Amino acid sequence: MDARLDSDSETFKADVIVYGGTSSAVTTAVQVARMGKSVIIVSPDKHLGGLSSSGLGYTDTGNKAVIGGLAREFYQLFISTLYETRIVELAETI
Repeated sequence: MDARLDSDSETFKADVIVYGGTSSAVTTAVQVARMGKSVIIVSPDKHLGGLSSSGLGYTDTGNKAVIGGLAREFYQLFISTLYETRIVELAETI
């Protein structure tokens, strides 16, 4: 089932509604979607991700070996995309 706006009213429908804009809320929504359910994030904030998206997090100062699951997947994807982008940019300047 897709999350959608009901055409007869201003009612949103989804299997799961996640309230909050923190990184854990986003991670929850990602996992719900991966499980084949529709999901909507409702957040009073202007930006999603909480402190993690502003550059602060335990991974900055703590033991990185304790990070796992979707958080580790996110960081690995981000770093690989960052390096891939920089390699392309460098190749274009040569």
